[in-house]
Amino acid sequence: MATSRDRRRGSGARRSKDTTPGRRGAGRWFHGGTPGLRPGARLVSATALGIAYTYAMAGAEYSPDWVYVTADEGSARAYASRYVDPFGRTIPGDVYEVRPEVDRPDPDYRHFPKTFRRCRSAVVHRVIATGVVLTPEECARLERSYQVWGDPDSPVWDENGIINPSPQMTENGATREWTEMLRPWLPITDIDGAGKLSCASGRRLAGTGRDPADVLVEVVTALDRDCQITRTGFGRYCCTVCGATPHDEAAAARHQLGDRAVELLTCVHDLASEPLGSLAAAAARRSPDRWDWLPR
Repeated sequence: MATSRDRRRGSGARRSKDTTPGRRGAGRWFHGGTPGLRPGARLVSATALGIAYTYAMAGAEYSPDWVYVTADEGSARAYASRYVDPFGRTIPGDVYEVRPEVDRPDPDYRHFPKTFRRCRSAVVHRVIATGVVLTPEECARLERSYQVWGDPDSPVWDENGIINPSPQMTENGATREWTEMLRPWLPITDIDGAGKLSCASGRRLAGTGRDPADVLVEVVTALDRDCQITRTGFGRYCCTVCGATPHDEAAAARHQLGDRAVELLTCVHDLASEPLGSLAAAAARRSPDRWDWLPR
């Protein structure tokens, strides 16, 4: 299991004059969360605030009874950008330097006990940043050093942002060849233990109005990347890049999308048939000029 969490950590806005440092007051600790706090404010857990909050990632040991802090400012910024308010809305959060009180190791980051801690409460010492907005890629870059497949020597992403298949992915046949076809710095919440992409089944797209095929063409960057089909006389097709001559329209679409990319996508997702029609249509919506040979 990866140690990534994209959720709000318990925090509060109750004021306090108590600025006594915690037991680890000699170090610098940061918290990314509730916006608008000032020095002297006390951070308390979601439970203490009366907020019912459940974290659904399988295997995570998150508890709403604790406030979570980190010695890594970048990680705190990533958490701030993912702050979820009590009404369930994701809004830009703030980053604070804090003084944790009676802290313990964070079990979800058990390999990094000196960097990630949890405590019953903490006091805001200084405001570091406000209204933090980051893309998923920026968050992944900031958190790369601490996102591992159950072992510090098994990072989720390599230095170029390519996902290193987890042991579970490898057991299920999802190889490095497959992950190299995906968008760099893809959030690990978008891929499961079998290497399947959540967007392939429409998960996490409910209410967005987006076609899963449109998202697949964005995420599987190997699709529609290398070859270019043109239609010649007598209904024939030719690739202007490699010279291939597909025998019909379906074969031409598959060739331009990428034979191996389509094959792996179909195999990894256990699809009964190749999703050529929906993928080609999505690619044509994205790059009409590249697909002007395909009849509308």
